[in-house]
Amino acid sequence: MNSIVQAVTNVTDIMGEIASASDEQSRGISQIGQAVAVLPSKMLH
Repeated sequence: MNSIVQAVTNVTDIMGEIASASDEQSRGISQIGQAVAVLPSKMLH
């Protein structure tokens, strides 16, 4: 029974890490989108 509890705890920890990494990746992609949106105006000056 303890091994099942430990396995569930490990899976929960990994899922938390995946969620955190996904959030960080989403923020990075958003920043890239903002930078790309600004490029045309920067190229005109």
